[in-house]
Amino acid sequence: MKIASKTKKIKHLIISPGDLKITLDLILSQIESIKGELDLNKIFNVVGEGLIKIKISSVISIIDEKKENFIIRYIKLNEKQRADFLKIKIEKIPVKKFKQYQIAFEKKHTLFCKNRISQLKKCLPELKFFLNKIKENNSIISPLILKKEVIGFIEIFSKNLSEKDIDLVKDFSQELVLRITNSILFYEVKKSEERYRELWDNAPIAYHVLDNKGIIRKVNKTEATILGYPQELMIGKSIFEFILPEQRGEARERFRLKISGQKIPKKEVGQI
Repeated sequence: MKIASKTKKIKHLIISPGDLKITLDLILSQIESIKGELDLNKIFNVVGEGLIKIKISSVISIIDEKKENFIIRYIKLNEKQRADFLKIKIEKIPVKKFKQYQIAFEKKHTLFCKNRISQLKKCLPELKFFLNKIKENNSIISPLILKKEVIGFIEIFSKNLSEKDIDLVKDFSQELVLRITNSILFYEVKKSEERYRELWDNAPIAYHVLDNKGIIRKVNKTEATILGYPQELMIGKSIFEFILPEQRGEARERFRLKISGQKIPKKEVGQI
């Protein structure tokens, strides 16, 4: 029984290509579900939380405007490692200080790095005390590319990663940028629509939208307030219900001319 239990535990820690692909696909689906929220930290957290479930740590960074440094925007390690890392003050790291990042930046390639922790100790001796606490891991670095420009990197760490996983991570990084871009666009469209509704509702002029039978399909708050009716009560009713009885005949005729594309005589109708 002890042997079976131990075997089961070891098997659970082994990452198969299928597990990684399934996890990355699930992460992308989760990002799609929060589309419309301009919160990159929330998106990055979906990535980090998804990967840590299969024992993969992750670091997401962005390139500064000068294209010289990268800034760590998100890091997901186990809780002890994360607590130690947060004690370290790192603002900007020169891209040229990391050979692998420089290659990924200049050639826009996704790279596999064997024994990555040893490499990091050489590049960042100031973090050696922290890195000494982390078991040796391999990693894959993939540039985040938007409009043919590298805007950042995602690096994932696990002793079970291999060169065979490069294409999976490359495809994921491309999809990640696409999902982030779509989320931002969706957010902007959503905000534009909200802004339009605000301008429509609070315009100083009464507005309404009618169908070809004179039924109100849309009305702004200004008109509803002038007439003294709730907006929801007006929608779906004939516009002629809100016109004085003695003026409805003339209003209907002018509406008929408008719908048929004929010229409307310049004669004002009573207020509606």
